Parts: sequence; C-alpha cells; structure tokens
Amino acid sequence: MNNATQQNMNRVNPKWDPALDKWLKENLEAKCDPNELTDILLKKGYARETIQVHMATACGWQQWSALNLLLQKDAADLISIMVRSGVKDTDAQQVVQQQQKILEDNASHPFIQAALSLGRKINKQEWVLKTVSEMNDLSESATEVPRRSNLSSDEFREQYYAANRPVVITDGLKNWKAMELWTPDFLKERFGNLNVAIQTNRQSDKHYQRNDNNLRTNISLAEYVDMVKSAGKTNDYYLTANDSAKSNRPLLEALQPDMQPTLPYLDGNAPNSTGFLWFGPAGTVTPLHHDLTNNFMVQVLGNKRVRLINAIQQPRLANNLHCYSDIDLDNIDYERFPELKHVKIIDVTLEAGEALFIPVGWWHHVTGLEVSITLTFTNFRYPNEFTQNYNTFNEI
Repeated sequence: MNNATQQNMNRVNPKWDPALDKWLKENLEAKCDPNELTDILLKKGYARETIQVHMATACGWQQWSALNLLLQKDAADLISIMVRSGVKDTDAQQVVQQQQKILEDNASHPFIQAALSLGRKINKQEWVLKTVSEMNDLSESATEVPRRSNLSSDEFREQYYAANRPVVITDGLKNWKAMELWTPDFLKERFGNLNVAIQTNRQSDKHYQRNDNNLRTNISLAEYVDMVKSAGKTNDYYLTANDSAKSNRPLLEALQPDMQPTLPYLDGNAPNSTGFLWFGPAGTVTPLHHDLTNNFMVQVLGNKRVRLINAIQQPRLANNLHCYSDIDLDNIDYERFPELKHVKIIDVTLEAGEALFIPVGWWHHVTGLEVSITLTFTNFRYPNEFTQNYNTFNEI
C-alpha cells in the first residue's frame, strides 16, 4: 500500500481521538441532538459503527445494559427503555447484543460467574425492600408526616428516630431570637461585611448539586442579600450547607446566640453543633438525594416544600451516583423511570418556626417557596455516625 493510499484511508476512518469521548459526553449532557453530533463526526471521516460505540459509551448505555443483563433483566425491556430515552432502535439493539455476546463468550470466567452471583444477591435484597415497601403502603399513615408539639426527647427517640420515621416539630423554635430578628435586611446590617461562599450559575449545569464545587464563589454577605432581594424566583444562586462547612463558619458562629435554646433532641456540646446554613430566593431547588445521617431541617424564614420518599424505596429510585438520582420530582419522566409509578411521595410544607426530622436514607427534594433561611443539624443526642461503613462515595 503506497503512502497516498494510506493517508486517504486515514482521512476516511481516522484513529479515534480520546478527547472526543469527553466532547460527546459534555454535548449529550447539554441536550445536544445525538444525530447532529453523529453528522459532525461523519464529516470528519469517522465510521458510523465507531461513532455508535463511543456514543453508547458516552451515554453510559453500555455499562447500564451490561449491569442489567448481569441482574438478569430481559433484553427486550432494556432495548425498550433505551428507545424511550431517545436511542435509535437499531443502536439500542446493537448495544444490548454486544453486551450479551461478551457475557456469552466469557460465561465460564470467574469474574462473570462472581458478577452473576452478586446480581442474584442484589435481586434478593431488592425483593425484600420492595415487599416491605408494599406492606408499608397498606398503612393509612404511609403518606403523611405527623406534626407534633410538646414532644419529649424519649418520645422522639422511640417513635421517630429509632423507627426511621419523619416528623414535623411545630413548637421547637418558639423561644429563638432568630424567629424575630432574622430577615435579609437584618443579616445585611449586622453581618454584611463578612465574606460568604455561595453557588452561582446553577442553571448552567444540569448536575449543579453534584458539581457544586465548580460553581462556588465568594462575595460579601451584603452583596448576596441584595441579589436575593432583587432575584424574584430563581435557582441560579444559593447559599447552601455545602458552602457552610468551612467558608461560612464565621457567619454561623456569629448567629449562635439567636439559636437558643438547643432543641431537646440535639447535643449542644457536640463539635458540629453550630449546624449548617441555607439562604436563598424563592425558587431554589435541592434535587432528589438522600443523606448519610439523620437530619433536622429547621425553618427560620419563609416556607419550603419538601418531597419525601421512604428509604425502603431505594431500588426504584435510579440511584446512579453516590446519594443522587436523575429523577426530577417536579417533572417525573414515567417512561424513563416506570418504577416511580409504585412510589408514594409525601409532600410537606415546612413553615417558618417548624423543624422537620428527615431520617437517614430517606430521599428528599426541597423547593424554596419564598425567600428562605434554613438551618440543618446532625448533632443528635443519639448515634448518628453511619459513614464508616459507607464505601461508595462518588460511586454507586
């Protein structure tokens, strides 16, 4: 083969540039049309078959189909789900058939045998959780969160904390100075000179909660208050608990005198007793996730809507990374997530002066209905450290 012929072939089907995998992934996440991306790559000389393989990888469909085949899911169902998600029928069939062939060709390999065994164990665990969930749904209180006042520490521990059951405390903040003092103007006047960390341009990133470190910036509290007051309804910027851990600690410490007395269920002497601060305009959203600890969500200003899902519904919630899900509870795609049809969602409107106990593992989606100031606490008087055996950070 002469050099001219070889060069021509390279132009027709050049070696795949690994940087294109990142380019594909970013453009697919930005909702670009896969067909348009394919056309761009075809014009660059790449073969359609090569593009399809890398497109499937960028979408995560190869790994997804392999996982579900290991879980003994029906191949036709997998193809149907991919098609409903926008994958061409022929491409979906090709991806699934490729993974089936890999499994068949390596059926006797110890890794494949171990993976199939693990898949059976996962199926058994999911069966237990789904069965318990169906039994739980028989209860009339399964879609309600009780609202309690004068709840003793012992009652709280026995009826809610140990039972992994949410509850709204309606009178826990009645003696807090914060309930009278805390407004955006108060924060600006008293602490406006402090620098705070906030998240900005959240609406530019589909996974803004997961990628919050990339969206963080520092400004004065006075500047941020002005942004909140003039914002109207937006999710584009927000001061959240993830910003509070270090950067906003001086502000939280300065606010402590207004947050007394400590709720009777919390340990005021614990190292993390200062809590975590959330402050933003109407329209802020914390997307569906679960926490690794029990939490108290304490509402000081404004109202929030909290959508709760029992922890035992885990197998139905498309948990694809760490403690997150791609399910948008404000706009549920039942074709993509058909299991959601079997999930009971509990809606709670948390009003100023109330505290919501969110048990560990319970999924929640939070929306600010008004300009709001919220505190969250994890310093319970009872055991609340469960991360030592949690080994799937940044994974599933």
